[in-house]
Amino acid sequence: MLEHIERQLASVTAQLRVAALVVEQQDMLRSGAFELRAGGRLIAVLDMPEEVAVLPRAGAADFDSAMCTRIHREDKRVPDNFARVGLAQLMWQYVLRTRHDVLPRRYRRAPIYFRRPPRVDGKLVDDRHLVVMRELALRPCTFDELRERAGLPDADLAQVLAALYFVGSVTSNPQRVGAGASEPASAGAMAP
Repeated sequence: MLEHIERQLASVTAQLRVAALVVEQQDMLRSGAFELRAGGRLIAVLDMPEEVAVLPRAGAADFDSAMCTRIHREDKRVPDNFARVGLAQLMWQYVLRTRHDVLPRRYRRAPIYFRRPPRVDGKLVDDRHLVVMRELALRPCTFDELRERAGLPDADLAQVLAALYFVGSVTSNPQRVGAGASEPASAGAMAP
């Protein structure tokens, strides 16, 4: 039983290490397929922005020495023993577990817009997420305005917004706001 739990924890740890890599290299890893290799050994396959597959027994040393390479999607091969997880689910879980502030800086000063509900298991969405989504659905606002309206401390709000950001639920770019998402209350209310 302990061996089974150990294998499960090793798999989750490896997945969270991939999520940390996505945060660190998000500009490079926006879309496309990538292989992550350590010493020539395949340890992860990323199909952005949909799915991640990770060698469950990949350890910290593997990730420390890993090289990320873009590949053609048609060349993507995922070994059967790799653990697969949806990127949104993985990023949501990572953001809620990390002690690092992973919210991009622009979200501290630019207006924040609601795009859509998060595409994650509803059990992972807590009251803080619902309050922030409600406030942003009513109208876009800055971090400071949202902190006041939602009644959340800075660290909690940053974590909630980061989770929503990494699953595509919020944006600071008004052009990325889709139909039915939050719009400024009036044309002059918010500068882009």
